[in-house]
Parts: sequence; C-alpha cells; structure tokens
Amino acid sequence: MTTAIDVINDLIGAQMRGVQGELENASDDLLNWHPDSQANSIGVTIWHFSRLADMVYNNILHTKQPTDQFWFTEGYAEKYDYNPLGKGINGWGAVTGYSVEDMLEIPHFSLEDALAYFTKSFTTIQEHLEGMSAEDFDAPSPALAEIKAPTTG
Repeated sequence: MTTAIDVINDLIGAQMRGVQGELENASDDLLNWHPDSQANSIGVTIWHFSRLADMVYNNILHTKQPTDQFWFTEGYAEKYDYNPLGKGINGWGAVTGYSVEDMLEIPHFSLEDALAYFTKSFTTIQEHLEGMSAEDFDAPSPALAEIKAPTTG
C-alpha cells in the first residue's frame, strides 16, 4: 500500500534527480549567471530550495535553533561569509521576501557546494520521513505552532 510518506518521498526524489541531472555538467559560471540584473541566478534558486528544506528538517521536524541549520553546521556560512538570518519574510533568510539588493548579496557558490547543500537538505528529509509511522506523520509538529504565517499587503 502506498502511503502519504511514500508519495512525498517519491516527489522529493524526483526533485533531487531533476536538479542533479540538469546541473551535473554545468559550470560555476552558468550556476551564477543572472539573466537580468534583478533576476535570481540558477544558484540562488537552488540555494532557495535548499534553505527551505534545511529549515523544514532542522527547525520544523527537529525544532532546532536556526543556527543549527546545515548552512551553518556544514560550514557554508563561514566559507561564503554569508549569514542569511534576519533577511526576508520573518527573517528566515530563504530568499522569499528578499529585496533585489538582498538577493544580490547572496554569494556565488561553487557547483559542488550548491549540489552538496541541496542534496544534504533534501536527503535528510527523506531519511526522516522513512523513519516515521503513519501516526507520527499525521501528528502536528510543535514547531509549526510557533511559525508565523507571512503577511501580505
């Protein structure tokens, strides 16, 4: 029997294979190219996905502190001298709600690091889901009660 966990893990796996497949032979220049002065690069978009997955795993599924996210614990924040916390919607630092100036401050990543961060962030969610029972999956996350919904207007 296929469960909701199976479906989500399949979707995550498809997302990962798609991104990894498209970028496996890309250059760092392509990853960091901006098609327009106000547009995200491919690297920023991949980083955005990775940041959200990092937050889901560490802050929602495990109720850790923002500085316990992989961006910090795996050394990327230090390597790229970039702390995104306090930027964007609710200060999450995940591109959503960034101004163009905020987006342009995001450093240019190497392809290797962009894919490693992406893979780590999504693989850990898959592993976490695989260890969940249906009851665990249906239970509300205590961390979600603390997250403010973004406001509009």
